Amino acid sequence: MDARDKKKLTKNFVRLVAETPVETIADHLRQSGILTDELWEDIVYQNTEKNKVRQLLRTIIRRGPKAFHNFVDALLFNDCEELVELLQCN
Repeated sequence: MDARDKKKLTKNFVRLVAETPVETIADHLRQSGILTDELWEDIVYQNTEKNKVRQLLRTIIRRGPKAFHNFVDALLFNDCEELVELLQCN
């Protein structure tokens, strides 16, 4: 993931944690190959929804150049257009 995309995620971290439907996004990223089964488990077995999103964001930052775009695609697929706009504008 390039520095601009990392900055977009970190700048909007609080809102993403509050509004991301983490399990459906994690499932989408798992199916697209961004998350391995082990990484997916690390996310979905967190004790709260907010911790799940935090773990998801920390993980995708380290998952290579396609991770950000796959995350945005997963948000679009899950009708999270406001979050996509937030990430595209910042």
